[in-house]
Amino acid sequence: MIETEYNISIDPGGTGLGVAFWEKKKWDDLCCPAFCEVIEPSESFAEWHLTTLDVAGQLHRLMSNHLICRVYIEKVGYFDSHKGQTAARSEALEKLVTAYGAILFAASFYCNGIFPIPVNTWKGQLNKQIVNNRIIGLLPDIKRVPGLKTHAWDAVGVGLYAKGFLNQRQTKILDKSK
Repeated sequence: MIETEYNISIDPGGTGLGVAFWEKKKWDDLCCPAFCEVIEPSESFAEWHLTTLDVAGQLHRLMSNHLICRVYIEKVGYFDSHKGQTAARSEALEKLVTAYGAILFAASFYCNGIFPIPVNTWKGQLNKQIVNNRIIGLLPDIKRVPGLKTHAWDAVGVGLYAKGFLNQRQTKILDKSK
Protein backbone atom coordinates (compact mmCIF):
# COMPACT_ATOMS: atom_id res chain seq x y z
CA MET A 1 0.00 0.00 0.00
CA ILE A 2 1.34 3.41 -0.98
CA GLU A 3 1.18 5.92 1.83
CA THR A 4 0.01 9.45 1.06
CA GLU A 5 2.88 11.91 0.89
CA TYR A 6 2.36 15.33 2.46
CA ASN A 7 3.90 18.76 2.46
CA ILE A 8 3.03 20.54 5.66
CA SER A 9 2.85 24.18 6.70
CA ILE A 10 3.27 25.31 10.29
CA ASP A 11 2.33 28.40 12.26
CA PRO A 12 4.41 28.36 15.45
CA GLY A 13 3.22 29.95 18.66
CA GLY A 14 4.68 30.49 22.09
CA THR A 15 2.24 28.01 23.63
CA GLY A 16 1.09 25.90 20.69
CA LEU A 17 1.14 25.60 16.94
CA GLY A 18 -1.02 25.00 13.90
CA VAL A 19 -0.15 22.59 11.13
CA ALA A 20 -1.81 21.99 7.76
CA PHE A 21 -1.24 18.76 5.82
CA TRP A 22 -1.31 19.15 2.03
CA GLU A 23 -1.29 16.12 -0.28
CA LYS A 24 1.96 16.32 -2.25
CA LYS A 25 0.28 15.14 -5.46
CA LYS A 26 -2.09 18.17 -5.24
CA TRP A 27 0.60 20.68 -4.20
CA ASP A 28 0.39 22.70 -7.42
CA ASP A 29 -3.42 22.94 -7.24
CA LEU A 30 -5.48 25.57 -5.46
CA CYS A 31 -7.13 23.24 -2.97
CA CYS A 32 -7.81 22.83 0.72
CA PRO A 33 -5.37 20.94 2.90
CA ALA A 34 -6.28 17.32 3.61
CA PHE A 35 -6.50 18.12 7.32
CA CYS A 36 -5.21 20.47 9.99
CA GLU A 37 -4.09 20.04 13.57
CA VAL A 38 -3.70 22.45 16.45
CA ILE A 39 -1.16 21.25 18.96
CA GLU A 40 -1.52 22.64 22.46
CA PRO A 41 0.30 21.72 25.66
CA SER A 42 -0.83 18.38 27.09
CA GLU A 43 -0.79 19.85 30.59
CA SER A 44 0.02 23.03 32.47
CA PHE A 45 3.75 23.34 33.11
CA ALA A 46 5.43 25.53 35.73
CA GLU A 47 8.21 26.50 33.30
CA TRP A 48 7.46 27.81 29.81
CA HIS A 49 10.36 25.92 28.21
CA LEU A 50 8.69 22.64 29.28
CA THR A 51 5.55 23.73 27.42
CA THR A 52 7.70 24.29 24.33
CA LEU A 53 9.27 20.85 24.61
CA ASP A 54 5.85 19.23 25.11
CA VAL A 55 4.40 20.86 21.98
CA ALA A 56 7.50 20.04 19.89
CA GLY A 57 7.32 16.44 21.11
CA GLN A 58 3.69 16.19 20.04
CA LEU A 59 4.61 17.53 16.58
CA HIS A 60 7.43 14.98 16.42
CA ARG A 61 4.96 12.15 17.15
CA LEU A 62 2.37 13.49 14.69
CA MET A 63 4.93 13.72 11.89
CA SER A 64 6.23 10.21 12.63
CA ASN A 65 2.80 8.84 11.65
CA HIS A 66 2.87 10.40 8.16
CA LEU A 67 5.16 10.54 5.14
CA ILE A 68 6.35 14.17 5.07
CA CYS A 69 8.24 15.61 2.12
CA ARG A 70 8.62 19.31 2.84
CA VAL A 71 7.90 21.61 5.77
CA TYR A 72 7.02 25.27 5.29
CA ILE A 73 7.12 27.21 8.54
CA GLU A 74 6.39 30.79 9.43
CA LYS A 75 9.73 32.31 10.42
CA VAL A 76 9.68 34.40 13.55
CA GLY A 77 9.99 38.12 12.89
CA TYR A 78 10.45 41.16 15.05
CA PHE A 79 8.43 44.25 14.23
CA ASP A 80 9.93 47.48 15.54
CA SER A 81 6.60 48.79 16.70
CA HIS A 82 4.95 49.39 20.06
CA LYS A 83 3.42 45.89 19.93
CA GLY A 84 6.78 44.33 18.92
CA GLN A 85 8.65 46.11 21.72
CA THR A 86 6.01 45.03 24.24
CA ALA A 87 6.35 41.40 23.06
CA ALA A 88 10.13 41.59 23.44
CA ARG A 89 9.92 43.01 26.97
CA SER A 90 7.37 40.42 28.12
CA GLU A 91 9.47 37.41 27.01
CA ALA A 92 6.84 36.57 24.35
CA LEU A 93 9.44 36.95 21.59
CA GLU A 94 11.92 34.76 23.48
CA LYS A 95 9.25 32.07 23.92
CA LEU A 96 8.32 32.23 20.23
CA VAL A 97 11.95 32.00 19.06
CA THR A 98 12.53 29.04 21.38
CA ALA A 99 9.38 27.34 20.08
CA TYR A 100 10.48 28.00 16.49
CA GLY A 101 13.84 26.32 17.14
CA ALA A 102 12.23 23.32 18.84
CA ILE A 103 9.76 22.92 15.96
CA LEU A 104 12.59 23.06 13.40
CA PHE A 105 14.45 20.38 15.33
CA ALA A 106 11.37 18.12 15.62
CA ALA A 107 10.52 18.54 11.93
CA SER A 108 14.07 17.83 10.76
CA PHE A 109 13.70 14.11 11.49
CA TYR A 110 10.85 13.50 9.05
CA CYS A 111 11.22 15.60 5.92
CA ASN A 112 13.42 16.28 2.91
CA GLY A 113 13.53 20.03 3.41
CA ILE A 114 12.46 22.84 5.72
CA PHE A 115 11.56 26.19 4.19
CA PRO A 116 11.18 29.15 6.56
CA ILE A 117 8.79 31.85 5.33
CA PRO A 118 9.22 35.24 7.00
CA VAL A 119 5.99 36.45 8.59
CA ASN A 120 6.43 39.90 7.06
CA THR A 121 6.67 38.32 3.58
CA TRP A 122 3.45 36.34 3.58
CA LYS A 123 1.16 38.44 5.79
CA GLY A 124 3.01 41.40 7.26
CA GLN A 125 1.07 42.94 10.12
CA LEU A 126 -2.38 42.00 8.84
CA ASN A 127 -4.78 40.90 11.56
CA LYS A 128 -6.20 37.38 11.77
CA GLN A 129 -9.65 38.34 10.44
CA ILE A 130 -8.24 39.85 7.25
CA VAL A 131 -6.00 36.82 6.67
CA ASN A 132 -8.90 34.42 7.34
CA ASN A 133 -11.14 36.33 4.91
CA ARG A 134 -8.48 36.09 2.22
CA ILE A 135 -8.14 32.35 2.79
CA ILE A 136 -11.92 31.92 2.55
CA GLY A 137 -11.87 33.99 -0.66
CA LEU A 138 -9.42 31.51 -2.18
CA LEU A 139 -10.86 28.36 -0.61
CA PRO A 140 -14.63 28.71 -0.03
CA ASP A 141 -14.81 25.13 1.36
CA ILE A 142 -12.00 25.66 3.89
CA LYS A 143 -14.33 25.58 6.89
CA ARG A 144 -15.04 21.90 6.15
CA VAL A 145 -11.42 20.89 6.71
CA PRO A 146 -11.02 18.81 9.87
CA GLY A 147 -9.04 20.49 12.65
CA LEU A 148 -9.27 24.06 11.35
CA LYS A 149 -9.13 26.42 14.34
CA THR A 150 -6.86 29.11 15.86
CA HIS A 151 -3.23 28.61 14.72
CA ALA A 152 -4.33 26.28 11.92
CA TRP A 153 -5.74 29.25 9.95
CA ASP A 154 -2.28 30.82 9.73
CA ALA A 155 -0.77 27.42 8.91
CA VAL A 156 -3.14 27.29 5.92
CA GLY A 157 -2.08 30.84 4.98
CA VAL A 158 1.61 29.85 5.12
CA GLY A 159 0.83 26.86 2.90
CA LEU A 160 -1.11 28.92 0.37
CA TYR A 161 1.77 31.40 0.24
CA ALA A 162 4.30 28.56 -0.28
CA LYS A 163 2.09 27.15 -3.05
CA GLY A 164 2.07 30.57 -4.75
CA PHE A 165 -1.60 31.43 -4.20
CA LEU A 166 -1.43 33.96 -1.38
CA ASN A 167 0.60 37.09 -0.90
CA GLN A 168 -0.03 40.61 0.29
CA ARG A 169 -0.39 42.06 -3.21
CA GLN A 170 -2.39 39.35 -5.00
CA THR A 171 -5.00 39.01 -2.33
CA LYS A 172 -5.99 42.64 -1.78
CA ILE A 173 -8.94 42.14 -4.12
CA LEU A 174 -10.05 39.14 -2.04
CA ASP A 175 -10.14 41.09 1.22
CA LYS A 176 -13.88 41.23 1.95
CA SER A 177 -13.42 43.02 5.28
CA LYS A 178 -13.09 46.44 3.58
